[in-house]
Amino acid sequence: MKSRGSAPSSRGIVATVLRCLAGPLIWALHFATIYSFQHAFCMADRPSEMWVGLVVGLATAIAAIAATALTFAARFGAIWNAEHGVATFLDTVARWLTLLSVFGILLEGMAVFFVDACAAMR
Repeated sequence: MKSRGSAPSSRGIVATVLRCLAGPLIWALHFATIYSFQHAFCMADRPSEMWVGLVVGLATAIAAIAATALTFAARFGAIWNAEHGVATFLDTVARWLTLLSVFGILLEGMAVFFVDACAAMR
């Protein structure tokens, strides 16, 4: 157990930051994945928009499930060393950031139903 005057270790700080930003990192990975795939696929000679929608839908489902699993996990920070008050606050911050990320992931995935997938590439 650490004394009150000791500085936190760099490993603990990195684990805390990654834990709090897990949801936004999944969201960013989803964003990069779906739009890079869309641009690469739509640049092909004869793109089939069905495949773009299928891949975007699959990526959205995977990312939303992963972020939701992080949201409802009771303790996904077993390696995190912090005092109880800070741990509770950062758990709440991580949960809200992850819920916001799930909302963003679902909105990005729904765009495939409303916008022509390859219209901007023509």
